Amino acid sequence: MEGCPRLPAIYFDLKLSLESVDLCEKIPNYITANYQENGANFSNECEQINHLREHAINCSIDEPSVRCLQRYFCQLQLLGNRFPMLPDAECSVRFTWEDGFQKDESTCNDIRFEEASILYNIGAIYSRLGANETRKTHESLKNACTYFRYAAACFEKLRDQYTPYSEDFTPALLTCQVDILLGQAHEAVLEKSFLDQRPHSVNAHVAMQISDYYQMALLNLTKTGIGSIVSKRFRVG
Repeated sequence: MEGCPRLPAIYFDLKLSLESVDLCEKIPNYITANYQENGANFSNECEQINHLREHAINCSIDEPSVRCLQRYFCQLQLLGNRFPMLPDAECSVRFTWEDGFQKDESTCNDIRFEEASILYNIGAIYSRLGANETRKTHESLKNACTYFRYAAACFEKLRDQYTPYSEDFTPALLTCQVDILLGQAHEAVLEKSFLDQRPHSVNAHVAMQISDYYQMALLNLTKTGIGSIVSKRFRVG
């Protein structure tokens, strides 16, 4: 944008899981007891999903890692649908994750906590990919917009469909993150609009949308307790 500084974009840190977990620790016995099959026959499948988890919790900031996390997320949903893995159920597993902001640990024996943490990390990677774009070409601006929108969708789904298991899942904070990401997506749209020399009225409309998103983000950021969670953990690329 001629005459306008290109501000660094905000992105969000990944959550960390520092403990190894055997997702299938109780599943073979459950299969044997409930499905008239030998649960030991599924040892290869159990090993594969545990291997997938190891890759998922040690991911990089790139699209192959996003695909790995997405595969693992789908496998978690399949497991949760087929076996009782909610809190204190027969196949429940203990999961421990660090908070994305404060780095405090949260533990829960609920597979949906694992799902939520993986979904958060998909959003965090997309936010970083968007922030890593130079935003100096049409292609880079399109990529940045897409990544920020994908990230926003992840945090929105997390807010609307999952329990706030830890402080970084607080609805007001997730809403703030969604608004920041959508604001940044619209900034990419505005920058591309300038490059395309679109009418001033179009640019003004997009700029107003950006302002609205950031005002809503600030409103949620200033809600009681949110500032203490975030502290200085917002990152810029």
